[in-house]
Amino acid sequence: MGRTFRDITIQLRILAEYIHFCKTRVIIQQTVDTTLDILLNLKDYLFSQHFIDELHLDHLELCHELLRVFDIISERNQFLPLNDILLTIFVQKDNTFIARYAITALTSKEFENKMLSPKYLQEIRLQIIKHYCVCVGMIKKQFKQGNLTIRDLIQKMEFLVSPKEGKPIFQQLLTDPKIEFPLKETMLTFLHKLIWNTK
Repeated sequence: MGRTFRDITIQLRILAEYIHFCKTRVIIQQTVDTTLDILLNLKDYLFSQHFIDELHLDHLELCHELLRVFDIISERNQFLPLNDILLTIFVQKDNTFIARYAITALTSKEFENKMLSPKYLQEIRLQIIKHYCVCVGMIKKQFKQGNLTIRDLIQKMEFLVSPKEGKPIFQQLLTDPKIEFPLKETMLTFLHKLIWNTK
């Protein structure tokens, strides 16, 4: 790729801020029309490289900003065919990379040591949990309440509370004295969504 990871990260951050603060009804559709192919190609390239193995700061920041852009689009999108596409990409397909990235960011001391500031670490962790809250929202948007598919898809996110994976969310809630309220609140919101929709 001609640009550096840092360049792309900055561009994604600018895009995320722009669509986050621009509340017009057409901004999401315009963003999808002009950038979706590029975002999907970047996702495929990034996730196929298994950059998480290297724990390089530039890669981690790029993962963070890319997920942030996709989550803003997914959360504000009202077009069901696009919701179906995003749901397929982030939930229905095998997203081992994203799961590993999430577990690493939530539990790894090495990851923690790579962060330049505790504030940015909290921001990354918050975005990861927000991502899975957004995924629950996409599932509920696509399927009517009571559809068994809802439960099947939401169970794909249970690794976040699985003893096998070290119970990443519970580990943060119960053992991290530095956890900030926005992250704690979002984790509890996700747990509520997870339990309520898998009954």
